[in-house]
Amino acid sequence: MSLDVIDRNATKDASTTRFLEQRLKLEDDARAFARDHRGARPRLFTGLCADVPAVRSWMDVEAFERAGAGSRTCTLSSRAADGRAFIKADCEKDESGTFEEACEKVFVRRERVYARAELVASMASASGVERVSEIFGEEAKLRNCGVWFGAAGNVTPLHYDLCHGFLVQVRGVKTFTVYHPDDWRAMAPRKNRPELSRINLDKYLNGDAEEREKYPRFAAVAPVGTFTLNPGDVLYTPPFFWHHVRTHDEEPAISVLVPFDPSPDEPIHVCHLYG
Repeated sequence: MSLDVIDRNATKDASTTRFLEQRLKLEDDARAFARDHRGARPRLFTGLCADVPAVRSWMDVEAFERAGAGSRTCTLSSRAADGRAFIKADCEKDESGTFEEACEKVFVRRERVYARAELVASMASASGVERVSEIFGEEAKLRNCGVWFGAAGNVTPLHYDLCHGFLVQVRGVKTFTVYHPDDWRAMAPRKNRPELSRINLDKYLNGDAEEREKYPRFAAVAPVGTFTLNPGDVLYTPPFFWHHVRTHDEEPAISVLVPFDPSPDEPIHVCHLYG
């Protein structure tokens, strides 16, 4: 047998071994998730999607534009004084632009905006959505998924979601600070919008006297976890868990959000009944 044939066989064997190791890891993660995390606590899956095509290619803006060309896109502009806080209820929404125009605003002109685009099938495949589906044990509905991309330093203020949420980090770095639903009284929910907090977490943690005086209950609350996501990492956030998200200042970020609806037998937390 020639050395060339031996080398090819060795490469094939190594590839098969890596594939089997990845499958076993995925199965272990899925079992652990079902047992310990679903609906109960957040979990960071470090490197779950580190080898997917999106993490390798979407750093190139032109490649990202080609991947999402034609996707329905909404661009958000913050009404906050510093222009950094992005919750849809408090933003100006522009649904008239294209995916390519949103990319130019974020990556070329470096405008202080946040954009959400529909996650078409090719983008879902490239970003590893099928791995997230295997962890959760249910196929993702692409109509509910989205790709989010925005400026460095953007912040999503304290809020909770009604769905099981998986965030696949593709470009840039984000830090999530997550609080338990049972601390909802200290979160100062907005009237008629119980999923949104009135607390400016950045100001509070930086010692702003006025913010601390307005929300004294929050002083007794500790996060259940602080999670920093690098490209390829995936974070699971259960329904009703409050979370604050900060994009690091070094570069714009791209993330893929993969939500799953709760099953009919999953309870609604009491926090959602007091808006």
